[in-house]
Amino acid sequence: MLATYHLQVASKVHRFVLIFSADTTPFVDVFKSYRAEGVGDVKADLQKVNEEYVEVTKGSLAMLALLERRSGVLKQCLNDGFTYEHDFVKAADKVEAAQDDAATIKVPEESSFRKSYPKLVPQNGGGRDGEHFGL
Repeated sequence: MLATYHLQVASKVHRFVLIFSADTTPFVDVFKSYRAEGVGDVKADLQKVNEEYVEVTKGSLAMLALLERRSGVLKQCLNDGFTYEHDFVKAADKVEAAQDDAATIKVPEESSFRKSYPKLVPQNGGGRDGEHFGL
């Protein structure tokens, strides 16, 4: 599942870059910094991305960081802000439910993200996708 998501993100960002930007260098640099595990470098490289595309780039980085349990990058993205897509909200719920990385779980809980999207506790096996929340 993680590999599939990586392909989806890469494809989404790649299409986005090809359509709207002649110079892909800033995007490539952001993801190279992410892979090199330099949170400061990611932040610096994000500043080089065209302002129009920073939010979608941060959303992609946040999802990767969440799924790969990279709490530093996730915290940076959540603190800087981006539009939370449904898939990110679902993934955050699943990561928190997995309880396999305390540092990553702590980041969304302590951010404004959980003020906007409180953790919902399903009833009768339901999920965030719809029913059985007893709201």
